[in-house]
Amino acid sequence: MAMSNWAEDEVQTADLDDQRLNKRLALLLERLGEHPQLSIPVACGGWKETLVAYRFFDNDKATFEKILAPHRDSTVERMKSCPVVLLAQDTTAYDENINLGPKGLGTLKDVTKRSRRLHPTVAFTPSRICLGIVKAAYWARDTASPRQARRCKGVDEKESRHWLESYQDSCALQTQMPDSLLVNIADREGDLYEWFAEYLDYASTVRAQWIIRATQNRDLLVEPDTAAKWLWAALEQAPVLGHADVHVKPRPNRAARLAHITLRAATVTLKPP
Repeated sequence: MAMSNWAEDEVQTADLDDQRLNKRLALLLERLGEHPQLSIPVACGGWKETLVAYRFFDNDKATFEKILAPHRDSTVERMKSCPVVLLAQDTTAYDENINLGPKGLGTLKDVTKRSRRLHPTVAFTPSRICLGIVKAAYWARDTASPRQARRCKGVDEKESRHWLESYQDSCALQTQMPDSLLVNIADREGDLYEWFAEYLDYASTVRAQWIIRATQNRDLLVEPDTAAKWLWAALEQAPVLGHADVHVKPRPNRAARLAHITLRAATVTLKPP
């Protein structure tokens, strides 16, 4: 079966220290990319091809970083032709329960949980065209530490660092494409004061912008012309810029709904924690 040109083009900068592995990466990308909903054996179309796929994944040269690198290169090239690029980041959780008893024997209660996390940064155009992944971190989560213990750690010692690292990577990309506006987007987990401080460390000409869904009603350094001491109050006092309706998809134990959004904007100075 001949391989499609798109797969070869996507990984043309692949460097797995073996040309056979580079070609195999392109072939697997084509097979799995054409049928992402199928299992590896079904997508590969045969037992021989399935064995080749598993041997590739088991090869020490086929690391997570090296497999992602050529796709990142291709994504960056696509980004350069876009005036605005949205870089959305989030964490996906994958918890696997493993039976501790002998295979096929024992009780279902005798299990252990293996927690894994994937934190990708995906590039989109404002019209929602996906350009690809520019960064991703994959790790096994350690036993959760108590809340008080986490408070005593620096951001570099916590999983929160992945949000900062994504923004830092966005700033590095911004320096490569001065004609494009890069905007890093994060959910509530990205509401970190260290991120806001990081933003100020970059020169205005090279730093990426950001949109973060706020989760904390932060204390403000009150300006002379405003009476608002907290973030929510400052926004409530800001003039209305417009309205929008957002269709929210259904979730477990919650039906779909139409959310009515009021748009406001205000410039504030956060009080350091």
